[in-house]
Amino acid sequence: MSKESAVAQREPQASPAAYYESRIGELDGHLAEAESLVRALSWQRGVAFFAGIGVLLCVFNEVINEAVGYSVLGLIGFGFLMLVGRHERAISKMSVIKHRRKIQRIQLARIERDWKRLVVDEVDLPQDRSVEAHDLNLFGKASLFQLVNRCHTPMGIETLAHWILNPASQTEVQRRQKAATVLADQMPLLEELELRGRMLASSDAGPQAFTEWAESGPWLQKNSALLVGVRFLTGLLFASVVLWGIGFVASQETLTNLAFIMLCVLMFVSGVVNVLFSPSVHHIFGQVNSRSNDIDWYRNLFQLIAQLPDDDPWLHDLKLEMRAGNDDPCALLNKLARIMRVANLRLSPLFGVIHIGIQLVTLLDFHTLVRLENWQKQHGSKVRSWFQAIGRFEAISSTATLVHDNPDWTFATVTKRGEPIVGSAVGHPLLHPSEAVANDVQVGPPGSFLLVTGSNMSGKSTLLRSIGINSVLAQMGAPVCANSWTMPPLIVQTSMRVQDSLEDGVSFFMAELRRLKTVVDRSVDLQSGEFGLLFLLDEILQGTNSVERHIAVARVIRQLVANEAIGAVSTHDLELSSNADIENLCHTVHFRELIDDGPDGEQMTFDYQMREGVAPSTNALKLLEIVGLSS
Repeated sequence: MSKESAVAQREPQASPAAYYESRIGELDGHLAEAESLVRALSWQRGVAFFAGIGVLLCVFNEVINEAVGYSVLGLIGFGFLMLVGRHERAISKMSVIKHRRKIQRIQLARIERDWKRLVVDEVDLPQDRSVEAHDLNLFGKASLFQLVNRCHTPMGIETLAHWILNPASQTEVQRRQKAATVLADQMPLLEELELRGRMLASSDAGPQAFTEWAESGPWLQKNSALLVGVRFLTGLLFASVVLWGIGFVASQETLTNLAFIMLCVLMFVSGVVNVLFSPSVHHIFGQVNSRSNDIDWYRNLFQLIAQLPDDDPWLHDLKLEMRAGNDDPCALLNKLARIMRVANLRLSPLFGVIHIGIQLVTLLDFHTLVRLENWQKQHGSKVRSWFQAIGRFEAISSTATLVHDNPDWTFATVTKRGEPIVGSAVGHPLLHPSEAVANDVQVGPPGSFLLVTGSNMSGKSTLLRSIGINSVLAQMGAPVCANSWTMPPLIVQTSMRVQDSLEDGVSFFMAELRRLKTVVDRSVDLQSGEFGLLFLLDEILQGTNSVERHIAVARVIRQLVANEAIGAVSTHDLELSSNADIENLCHTVHFRELIDDGPDGEQMTFDYQMREGVAPSTNALKLLEIVGLSS
């Protein structure tokens, strides 16, 4: 195994679980301080509010001089506004600490395989990939995606799902492995990435809406009549205000009154325009930025990417991808943020009321939208590539975390086509490390297959899934649950959880045949090219009698082997290994049960250790006895 393939076997300063527990304890302390500050500021706001009411009552009742009273009231009001600002910032800080703590708890749950504490992310699967995804637990509850995923943006989730479903080339696998190793030692950076992604995920807008807006056409500038009308109306409003000011200063009552009437009429027209079109304008503002200040989070994410080391080729290319066209996303987003600060005045609890008056007189939101659409026209085409870079960063951070959290796992060595899969101490990645039993495995080379025999519940299906999931991990550039793992480039095809369909009128046996036909056809397609086929068939053709099953299984396997596919087949039909048509093609192994005397009579246990040869016994009748169905 090459030096690069062993880089996942690191010597951490502390166990991953201890690291997360330490961070949780640290954040609990910070959270207690933040909650104390929020309570104190809430109490101070209340004191300031009632003090202001008291001063106001004293002024009304002539207890104190008006000038003094209103001066004191002004100071109290200023102090109250300052406290409001501090209180909002303290609440925001407390929210960030809670998110940080949740991140650590989720990572700890992943290490412990506590699936109940993990969120199930919805992923849109291609129809032609749903079978192996279901068979191997790639997505959904207690799945590989749930174990690996630290992505929160739609682009990150999409990228990680693509990596799981589509094996990378040998070169790309090696590049991802090295990048993941570099990032695995930078957990604070990965925590910051997930924090910012998590904050964006809770936003009303988010990257998807922002990208859709950036790539859409300008709304206001397309409505040229509205744009001209807004500019003309703004000019008239400005002129009426100037005339009113001139009349007031020059004490020209006629001019003042005329200008005031003109201003009132124009403000009424402005109000109608706002009622008709402001909802559309505000919807666009919402796509770009929400109350959560999404743009700041976008900018923070890009700043994180800018901090990545340049000495790793994959990470360096990621930085170049983000800066497509030599434009700095952070600088461009700073410009956008300045525009959106004006757009978001309407959301401010302090300036929201004032904004209504300003909007009636100046139509400010429409002019802000013009500036926004100018930014869109110049830079909108770059936004998708920015977020694709963030998506790749989230995906590689997910595999890097897997390296950090599983120091005894290793990276695979991807060889050339025609080689076998060879793994030592291979375990099931989704099982808790204390429950997973490791076995040495070899599948292939082409011209042979692994036949796994054994009793019910002995571990046959688990072995097949271990082979399949580790093959997926290996080819996405992530570490595998093994001491060593070598494999050629492979596309995984499975037939493990076949179901009949009453709705479609398909029997179990017919459903099995259809699935096997798909696997065989795929092996034909992959007879040449970079990738071969790995087939995993669990309890093959159990929906028919043993005589016909032997004939059918032999046909299927001989076709797969003839097409240079490699794979494993499990069965509790012990006679299958002696079938004359396939006995020279198969390497037979088995799992067995152990019968012990327990306090309630005989009990059956399993050691899940794979042994050479055919299983020496079956356990169906013994299970009947144990559950009380012997007679």
